[in-house]
Amino acid sequence: SLLNKYFWFKSILFIFKIMGGELEKGQGVRTTPKLGRSIKINLNVRKTIDAMSQRKTLEIKDEKAKDRLSYRSTEKKNKIDTDLISSSIDKNSFLRNLRNNEKNEIIMNMSLFHMKPHSAVYLLGSNASYWYVIRKGDLELYVDNKKIKTLKQGDSFGDVALINNCGQNGTIKVITDCELWGLKREDFEKIKNNIIKSNSKENSDFLKSLEIPIKDAIKRDMANFLIKNIYKPNEVISQAGEILSCIYFIKDGEVDIMKNNVVSKRFKRKEFFGEDGLFEGYRNTADIIAKTNCVIYTISYEFFYGYFGKGKKFKDQFYFTLLKYI
Repeated sequence: SLLNKYFWFKSILFIFKIMGGELEKGQGVRTTPKLGRSIKINLNVRKTIDAMSQRKTLEIKDEKAKDRLSYRSTEKKNKIDTDLISSSIDKNSFLRNLRNNEKNEIIMNMSLFHMKPHSAVYLLGSNASYWYVIRKGDLELYVDNKKIKTLKQGDSFGDVALINNCGQNGTIKVITDCELWGLKREDFEKIKNNIIKSNSKENSDFLKSLEIPIKDAIKRDMANFLIKNIYKPNEVISQAGEILSCIYFIKDGEVDIMKNNVVSKRFKRKEFFGEDGLFEGYRNTADIIAKTNCVIYTISYEFFYGYFGKGKKFKDQFYFTLLKYI
């Protein structure tokens, strides 16, 4: 068919681009043609996802920063605090549909941190350990010393790395005296696993409906790592400059890719984006914004690295699989 001929042409061109070094960092978001057949992948040895997701923690170079953090696990929360955390949960695309008892569990398990100016909550690439909600103060998100956005009271951060089992996508610097409510990784994982478990059948059905070149056995495994996110119109999914850590699959709704406040691309139902990041060194060069109410599934790059390895090993496996398919 014409679609298959189109795919052969694009696939071969894609391989030559990568091998020729033409696929460079910061190309922006790109779509991939939907395919009607599955690639059969012969996997003799499969590493566990958890083993592949481990990364070395980067230390804060500023030695004085070590004395700028105070932690109080028994701090009581007043109504203002509980309302603040509850509001942050409602604004979070992953957590917003939690039941009241699950929200209360999060609120109860959050500890209070105090941080002084000129310190860093975490650095780019460091391991995820907490989801934070800002009680008071100002912080800033940096990627490669470039300021991406300012965070204020009621904003939250750190969840993306926890959800996708990856390193932090930026550096969070403290600008003024700050107090942060933090939910440790272990407690966040419990909530995350409960959400995934409750959505298991829905995840499997959605993956079956996608015409992507992936073996059915891998799709079944993917269902256990697929994260459902719900976005409202004009809600930012990812800002320009941030490092993407997952592939996005649109179940419902439309997503706009914005450059200089102009729509450069629009993705619709059953399309996906973010796959460029699988080849590492990729930075998002545009704002990704929900045009309508959206249901979007994400799956971490770490899932695929768990199957194929990372870096050159991943590329080699990708070339072999694609050439075998062609």
